[in-house]
Amino acid sequence: MADKLLLAYKQLIKAVETLDATASTGMGRGRGKVDPFQMSLNYENIEKALDLFIAVASEAAGIPLQDDGGQQMRIGSIDSRSGEVFSRVI
Repeated sequence: MADKLLLAYKQLIKAVETLDATASTGMGRGRGKVDPFQMSLNYENIEKALDLFIAVASEAAGIPLQDDGGQQMRIGSIDSRSGEVFSRVI
């Protein structure tokens, strides 16, 4: 599941970066105009990638986390003079 989520995330980021690169071609002096059709295609790719990411993430969110058996994080301190260890449970 983690591999599917990572792949969906990478596809989403790539789609956003592609749209950004297309939009950047029209910024600044003397640069060419951006093809609106290409911008529309890039936007549609973002929509598809986002839909996929949401679907995979929703599926992953439904997987219960591994139970720690009821144990909580344990911390403690050591008395520097005696060397005695004092533990606490958070």
